[in-house]
Amino acid sequence: MIKKSIKTIFISNILEGFYQSYKTLPPKQRSFWISYDSMEGNRALLYNSDDKAVITSYEINPLYFKNISQLMNWKNVWNLTPKKTSYSICQDCINNNVLNNQLVNLIKTNPGINIIPYRSTPEFQLLICHLNSKNLKFTTPETIPPDHQFTLNYFNTKRGFRHLWHLAFFSSEKSNHKIPIPEGFITGNREEAIEAAWWFKQQKRSFVIKYNRGVQGMGIILNNQSTFPNNKKEFSKKLSLLLKENIWNEPSIIVEELIDIDNTNLSGSPNVELFIKPNGKTVFSYACEQILDRDKKTFRGIYIYPELIKNRFIKAASKAGQVFSHKLASYGYRGCFDIDLVVSKDQKVYAVEANLRRTGGTHIHEAIVSLLGKNYWRSFYVLNEDIMLSNGSDLSYDKCLSIFADILFDKKSQSGIIFSNPDMLKVNVFNYILIGHSHEQIQSFRQLVKKRLTPKYYSP
Repeated sequence: MIKKSIKTIFISNILEGFYQSYKTLPPKQRSFWISYDSMEGNRALLYNSDDKAVITSYEINPLYFKNISQLMNWKNVWNLTPKKTSYSICQDCINNNVLNNQLVNLIKTNPGINIIPYRSTPEFQLLICHLNSKNLKFTTPETIPPDHQFTLNYFNTKRGFRHLWHLAFFSSEKSNHKIPIPEGFITGNREEAIEAAWWFKQQKRSFVIKYNRGVQGMGIILNNQSTFPNNKKEFSKKLSLLLKENIWNEPSIIVEELIDIDNTNLSGSPNVELFIKPNGKTVFSYACEQILDRDKKTFRGIYIYPELIKNRFIKAASKAGQVFSHKLASYGYRGCFDIDLVVSKDQKVYAVEANLRRTGGTHIHEAIVSLLGKNYWRSFYVLNEDIMLSNGSDLSYDKCLSIFADILFDKKSQSGIIFSNPDMLKVNVFNYILIGHSHEQIQSFRQLVKKRLTPKYYSP
């Protein structure tokens, strides 16, 4: 029996937001990312604090659920799942009778409850319509109104970001807060994208090609201009081979300058996350260094530490983010969003993308707020990372507890390791959080983690 005093329902519809893009991938790759997103949805347990229900496609590991609740001192957290899953958890909430009844009863028992998705999707809007048809009382504080759904779908793309960035600063009195975006083009098809790339080649400038709706590094091709022929015909032939997958048959391909990144400065890829309140005002959430995979484009985690907030690039990004946020809010957007940045070797910072949703760091930030307080970033060092395990790894949550028993997070020392989503082990991903009091302590923990996973589970 679900108790009263539930304040929020989190619907972890990660896969629902991306599966349409995955359909264009080769079968093996498509299968991996569908499984990946299904398991990644279980990170929603870490959202916010107590008095919540989390709806996921698959049950959150029961022992982990118990351990996290005890660590956080949560007393009133629930996990709801469908008996049979689909690509859309919101459709499951409508079509699965048991889950539908649980959701309806939960709202009836807690009138005025907040319903928050990972991101607003057409399927989520259908679910809201379904619940409204039952005259239920609830709010959606992080969801754009249905009549404005187009603007979210448009601006939450690569071309939409470029367009909105220009709109935000063109119409703002605070244009002096502007951070540049890489010079580039929004092309209409593959042939035009090749022409745009040739334009960069003629100027001996490297370039990146982006699929308009790419996620997780998918649909991003980094190109060093020196590796391409100087003859246009040969150049076009080589690039055509790189653009042979079906995703490049779709319109709107972004071609922009590839910034020469300074990996020694904020890892070359910092990020800021902001939050637009229901009243339209913006608050700063956190800043981080992004941890990227060896391909320099796939997101693997975040690193938050006190020195970031004083960094001139972060300060500049925060001011620019406020201007961007004001324009975004004018289109009806509410809730979380982040801005991805890069730092060039000539010491300039560029904005390269915005994600209009809860992000890969939102759950980490909210969990640490629940554990250590809202100003944790002033004194604590927090690192979250995905480690891709060896194929066929049999690492389980129970084994993780044993392997890292001596460095599990301790409330007294306020340092150690926390497992952020052990269900990701089912797709060979070891996902963890490190909390420490110095950069040196974090790096010591990080090296120890990888050492203990090597060579049985992880091959560097």
